[in-house]
Amino acid sequence: MNAQTISVSSYDAEQGLLRLFCQHKEILGYVSESILPEYFTDINRLLYTAIYELFKTNFAIDAITISHYLTRIPHGSRVPSSIVSDLFQPEDKNKLEAYLSIVTEHYKARNYQSMMVELQKAMTENKSSGIMAEIVSRYNSNIDLGISKPKSIDMVVASYEKELTEDIFHGRKVDRNLIGFGINKLDSHDLMRPGNVYIVAGRPGKGKTSLMIQAAYHNAFIEKKRVVIFSLEMTNMELLEKIYCRHANIDSEIWLKMDKKVKLKEMQVFKSFIIANHIDLIVDEQCHELESIVNRAAALNAQKPIDLICIDYAQLITGGKSEDLRVVLVRAMNTIKNHVAKKLNTVVMLLSQIGKDVEKQNNRIPVLADLMESSAIEQVAASAFFLHSVPPNLRSTFDDEGHIPNNGETLIVINKSRFGRVGILPMWFAGGVNLFVEKLQELIQIKIKTNKNRSEYIGIPFVEDTPEILNLKGLLQEGIK
Repeated sequence: MNAQTISVSSYDAEQGLLRLFCQHKEILGYVSESILPEYFTDINRLLYTAIYELFKTNFAIDAITISHYLTRIPHGSRVPSSIVSDLFQPEDKNKLEAYLSIVTEHYKARNYQSMMVELQKAMTENKSSGIMAEIVSRYNSNIDLGISKPKSIDMVVASYEKELTEDIFHGRKVDRNLIGFGINKLDSHDLMRPGNVYIVAGRPGKGKTSLMIQAAYHNAFIEKKRVVIFSLEMTNMELLEKIYCRHANIDSEIWLKMDKKVKLKEMQVFKSFIIANHIDLIVDEQCHELESIVNRAAALNAQKPIDLICIDYAQLITGGKSEDLRVVLVRAMNTIKNHVAKKLNTVVMLLSQIGKDVEKQNNRIPVLADLMESSAIEQVAASAFFLHSVPPNLRSTFDDEGHIPNNGETLIVINKSRFGRVGILPMWFAGGVNLFVEKLQELIQIKIKTNKNRSEYIGIPFVEDTPEILNLKGLLQEGIK
């Protein structure tokens, strides 16, 4: 039994959890340090506080001790004695997982709403990105305790401590099949799990393909996993060139200016490197129809199980017939979820465009409703990641003429996370080499490397402190990280 098969309010789920805690102290012992009073609302919060304090001090947990403790805490007298008595009504032990899921999902929604209100206020008041990061950090707490956990008390006693400690509290990868993005800050929020679809969305030029390349490179080149990319927008060679720029730290602008013979030689060496190191990366530019993508993925998976499938991007999938784009997209979402992710037990990273309203409305932070055909995409997605450039009024530097360039400050907005945490992650985007980094110092080092490569490949004298790098170093001296 799980959260999807129980139709109860969050209040009833809170009451159900409290009854289980009162009647089965062993489960409270395993999760008490992780469940905060804030997970509960109104009088249920007071009840949980009393139950937890009694548990910590090794007192008996019954109607008398709970009622007595409530008299010692602020507002405890608000709790009717009838509700305390109800805590000892029989409760189905198999509903534990469902109750945890419902309570934590509702807490996440409240937490996220409060964070968005503060962020919108900060943007209205032209606060810096550092202030926004502080707001995000206050709300970043792991609150997803009820997903895919044991369904009976006996199973809880046997495995809860190990699961919660390793898989949730520390955010560490405990399963070889979990797929990371290659960004520590993002991976600590949400690792991708087989059988699920993950959405990466944003307006054109925000870095969707770059994030896909970073994840594909990390898993194929470093983790030695099998990665398949269905490139519906770029040719096989264009995408491989972008991956090579990531591999060799060559800015894409430099690559475009390089001599064709030099580029051809570099790509031949790169392909030889891929073969020699047994890198299992497949780029398919032929499959555009939904059925062909499904069949091709199944055929490749039959040869050897696929760890990660990337599709760039959802709105370019065709239906094979003269179907309306909206109809094709809705059908594609369900087909990719059921016949690719679940059937092949693999991770699907699906890139998606978002509407223009974000740009029209003063570059506000994107939300799930901004996704094209948002309801269809939202239903199948385990998580949704939005890439959003820091608005001009929040950027940290000006050029010599007083303009505000995009210096790489980017927000990864996690609007949905079934297994991890929602929130906003400030990042730095080195678009030329298709790389997101966590710290400004890393971005500066990448810029210096690409300048050295510019000198080597196209003969421009090497200058370490270009105006762009000086601006970034100035930010570093101001304490921006």
